[in-house]
Amino acid sequence: MDNKNTISRRRFLQYLGLGAAALALPSEVSAQFDLEKAMADSKKLVGRVCYYQTIVYEEPNERSKVADFLKYDMLVPMEKTVIRREANGKPQRWYQLGSKRFVNAGLIQPVEYHPNVSDQPIPEEGCLGEVTVPYIDAYLKPYGDKPVRRYYYSSAFWISKRVFDERGIAWYELIDDFNKIVFYIRAYAMRIVTKKELEPISPDLPVEAKRLEVRLQDQKVLAFENDKQVFETYVSTGIHAGSTPLGTFKIWRKRPCQRMVNEAGLDNHYDLPGVPWVSYITPQGVAFHGAYWHGNWGNRMSSGCVNMRSEEAKWLYRWCLPKVPFELNDLKSEEGTLVKIRN
Repeated sequence: MDNKNTISRRRFLQYLGLGAAALALPSEVSAQFDLEKAMADSKKLVGRVCYYQTIVYEEPNERSKVADFLKYDMLVPMEKTVIRREANGKPQRWYQLGSKRFVNAGLIQPVEYHPNVSDQPIPEEGCLGEVTVPYIDAYLKPYGDKPVRRYYYSSAFWISKRVFDERGIAWYELIDDFNKIVFYIRAYAMRIVTKKELEPISPDLPVEAKRLEVRLQDQKVLAFENDKQVFETYVSTGIHAGSTPLGTFKIWRKRPCQRMVNEAGLDNHYDLPGVPWVSYITPQGVAFHGAYWHGNWGNRMSSGCVNMRSEEAKWLYRWCLPKVPFELNDLKSEEGTLVKIRN
């Protein structure tokens, strides 16, 4: 457990990167202070723009006048959520940014800013960490020359160790599960996931008592215990027909985090590091998992997987079988929760 009360002021500043040595990078430190203050002072929901040239409209309607364009990764305060009914009666969510400024909620990731301080030892086998700031740049070495990747709020990674650079500032070492390259991020941007928060939900039920149902037409997933519904939420399944397969499956593999990459050159090429709470249902890679790159819930959006809000994917990960031991980051099993996918 983190214990801020026993951490010295000097060590506290080192972890956040705000010690005297950090003054060598005034722009970086200033930007961090500005971001923290802006998000702390704002009583509004803050969102990260997930798409290039995201359009702001004067009304919550894509046929209305264009008011502005938002840049990728821009952080915007959102005054409120507006629900507009489409012609087919399906609700469409919009965020109001101000007077005559509306953006489609599916293009925005709601984010928070929670810097972390921890003296908790990193186990020899590593442990899971979750990004708790809107985004953080990753480097090939601590205090590197230039960032090579950017990781986003609610993404998750396996931490191999904590290191300190020549300035005494804390970094986490993360090993890429796709190519085994080592990356480093500032430790303040990630919290260590605890064993308690991953305790299984309804662990005493036998495997046959739990089942999941995915309804493609409704874009929903439902969970049942002995035929009693215990969970329901909107999701985003495959855009192309058949990409999210129909039929009966079972969860056969689970990972708390994974970099997901498909073949370069494809129209739908993607490279998504730190995808959280992955529960696979087919050997071809179709899975339930959290998605930090959009908020288009209730609409088809994926290449075949069942995209979910990260916190809801975490609930499903804890609830369904097989159970993954806390110290492991990958588990395969023949005994998994039944999944039915239908139109």
